[in-house]
Amino acid sequence: MDGLDATNLTGGALVIVLVVRMFLDYLRSRQHPDGSTPPDGTPSFFQTMNTVRSQVADLHEWHSVSDQDGVKLWLNKPSDRQQLLECLEKIEARLDRIEALLRRS
Repeated sequence: MDGLDATNLTGGALVIVLVVRMFLDYLRSRQHPDGSTPPDGTPSFFQTMNTVRSQVADLHEWHSVSDQDGVKLWLNKPSDRQQLLECLEKIEARLDRIEALLRRS
């Protein structure tokens, strides 16, 4: 074997095992199931996931609110409802005019 012998392979494997072990120890130190913060002040994976989970639950809750007719509130803005009422009033006034003209004929 040109330059590859058992001691080189064993040394390389030992370095790889040590690096993987250090990386796994780092990951374990970042995971705090009790919700505590790591020494460097960054939130743990569990804290971040709980925050995301609560935000998604809030979004689902806001999105599922309906009015008395069962229409989702996020579909209808109050300004849209007001504009619709104004249009209906104008239509009603025009229908009254048409009815009055038809009665004269």
